[in-house]
Amino acid sequence: MSAVHHAAQQGFSSQADAYARGRPDYPEALDDWLKQALGLGPGRQVADVGAGTGKFTPRLVRTGAEVAAVEPVEAMRAKLSEALPGVRALAGTAQA
Repeated sequence: MSAVHHAAQQGFSSQADAYARGRPDYPEALDDWLKQALGLGPGRQVADVGAGTGKFTPRLVRTGAEVAAVEPVEAMRAKLSEALPGVRALAGTAQA
């Protein structure tokens, strides 16, 4: 049994393009906060768990940290990889 609810799996699989187009971006001010409050930067590693199509992932990349994006829905992960080919995209969930 998949850890992803069937409705979410189906919806995100069939609507990944619409989600990528319609989901708003995060504000640029977040870049400095990630560096200052969380200490992200070169030499650090961070995981974007539940990364979806990668809307938040560029904010992590801009810190200079090494980013791994984890996303269970293949169609969403494919959009992320298309937009951010330098980011390691992995299949998975937040559950161990």
